[in-house]
Amino acid sequence: MTSNMESNSPEVNILRTRDEMGASAAKFVGQKIREFISNQGTVIINLAAAPSQNELYKYLLKEDIDWSKVTLVHLDEYDLEPDNPHTHKTFLKKNLVDEALKKGLKQENIHFILDEDGINLTEKIKKYELKLKKLGQIDIALIGIGENGHIALNDPHVADFDDSEILKIVELDETSRRQQLRDFDDKAEDYMLLDNVPKTAATMTIPTILSSKIISVAVQGPQKADAVKNSLEGEITPSYPASALRTRPNVVFFLDRDAAKKLKTTH
Repeated sequence: MTSNMESNSPEVNILRTRDEMGASAAKFVGQKIREFISNQGTVIINLAAAPSQNELYKYLLKEDIDWSKVTLVHLDEYDLEPDNPHTHKTFLKKNLVDEALKKGLKQENIHFILDEDGINLTEKIKKYELKLKKLGQIDIALIGIGENGHIALNDPHVADFDDSEILKIVELDETSRRQQLRDFDDKAEDYMLLDNVPKTAATMTIPTILSSKIISVAVQGPQKADAVKNSLEGEITPSYPASALRTRPNVVFFLDRDAAKKLKTTH
């Protein structure tokens, strides 16, 4: 069903390469982090655990940031044991958090879903919701778009633009799970089969993500071109979950040429 939400025109930056895209996004995000710290003393950043963010994270670690004033939360997590090497927690530690700790990030300001108390993921997200409420509004969200147009793990069949929950448990669709297989299948032998990719996960809902003050959207590769086109030029509908980004101000896209190649305009 098409939404009646009012449409905005996000800023769209198209860079030649994936690396240039990451550098441009990191420069923008780094400046916003400094502004938030200057204006309010701290900044809360919401992280995506996805290869689309790798270059952004690499260059963000080179930015002049007072990491002691940064609090980190994240978008989503698989229904896996905390010590499983394929968790989003593991990905974020490897690609950003561990290095940021060396630069002054405080351990008490890092909040992973799997670190919450609870015998299962449902219990953990209830505790995480309480933590998010205590922290307050997220300042900056760093997200991507999936091949099926998802944001976080809100695949089309579970996307709800009016969701009343902060986080929820979802069943992942096959497109999403196949993307995970391609993204991570070079990391470990036990992730080479689709059956081994998690079928359920916890995700922030679309309204939770959209409530961020600023949203950076980093997308690369020809496999994302259709999703980018539908998100920016298609109907605003849960069938294209990322199209909801056009209902919010202060959303900035960073694309490489491959991801942008099907756009009619340069926006």
